[in-house]
Amino acid sequence: MRRPDAALAPPLARTLAALIRVYARDGRATVQSVMVEAGYASRGDVHMHLSRLRGLGLAAWDDGQQATLRPTVVAVAV
Repeated sequence: MRRPDAALAPPLARTLAALIRVYARDGRATVQSVMVEAGYASRGDVHMHLSRLRGLGLAAWDDGQQATLRPTVVAVAV
């Protein structure tokens, strides 16, 4: 797990903010729900951003399990 040394790139910040909103509102999150919340058209793009956030320790999920996507932070400063 790597912590960011600087601000997140805008697509990552947008995805993380959407993940936090969805998780806070629904108590769970999926790639689809984050995609809709963030206004993306491609689940592939969202998955790529989520994978990067996971590598930074800002998002987590249980491999092979549905609806286990969750943020590991509760606020995003922009």
